Amino acid sequence: EDLVGFTESDYFWTGSSIMDFFNDITSDSNDSSNDTPSDSNIDFGDVVTTATVGAGTQGLFSSADLDWLDKSTFNTSTLSIEMYEDNGNGYEAGDSEVMDITYPSSTSIGLKDDSGNVAVICTNSETVKVNAVNNIVYSDLYRSKNTCVNQTVSYDDNTWSWDWSESSAYTDNSLNSLISVFTTGGAYFEHANTYFKLSSDNKVYVAVQDGYWEGTTEKKIDITTTVAGQWNSDSDSINIAMNDTYKFNAEVTLNSNNQIVFNYEDLVGFTESDYFWTGSSILDFFEDITGIDPLIK
Repeated sequence: EDLVGFTESDYFWTGSSIMDFFNDITSDSNDSSNDTPSDSNIDFGDVVTTATVGAGTQGLFSSADLDWLDKSTFNTSTLSIEMYEDNGNGYEAGDSEVMDITYPSSTSIGLKDDSGNVAVICTNSETVKVNAVNNIVYSDLYRSKNTCVNQTVSYDDNTWSWDWSESSAYTDNSLNSLISVFTTGGAYFEHANTYFKLSSDNKVYVAVQDGYWEGTTEKKIDITTTVAGQWNSDSDSINIAMNDTYKFNAEVTLNSNNQIVFNYEDLVGFTESDYFWTGSSILDFFEDITGIDPLIK
């Protein structure tokens, strides 16, 4: 019996980032076997002045679920990064790269192509103080949204290690079998931090992660009703044309080893975002997440 004056409270979230926040929260697993930090494991403090970048800045670029981290050092005209990825059994060091950059503003960088032209501009926003992650307290740690926008057309390719013959829709090593794996066998692809599924009616739909399959670290991906593009096929490839919201095209083929290969054409205006971590606690945070001494490559 709740009497007059009975009071209860909860929280109401607003702002232009509300859909990004919703996707980040709902796409994380509740499976206790997956201890990758999600926003529910992070104690956020106040919104603060947007994080700046310049010569001497050290930071970390990361995905939303921290399954990869790029340890980054900014110099006058270059950005040096060391890549680390969670392979399911812990983090391991990957490639290192030095990129030519410029600083369009105090909160952004321009990544140059081989001709010296600015190909991508990445800008920090929504910087917030992080008090603790996984109950580990940090005195000086901040997370920003980092949004990168193509200024020119760019190309990328990705060869899958997944053995697609494991799909229930697989019949043989033909393109038609590959199409069945994508349209009826549950296969999906990810680009620009978004999941997509192909349908049998030649449409590309946005998909979302709904936890993990029970007892595994395999993501459970569910299709939505949002149409993101169209696809067709020719004699040796699946051809994907995305709409203007996503601004990329893709060609899917099989290589000589029967591996799936995605060749992407990212158009002008193509946008993807991740996170950028800064502050004097950054190296402690890196070591706590990866278990790797940040001073040793």
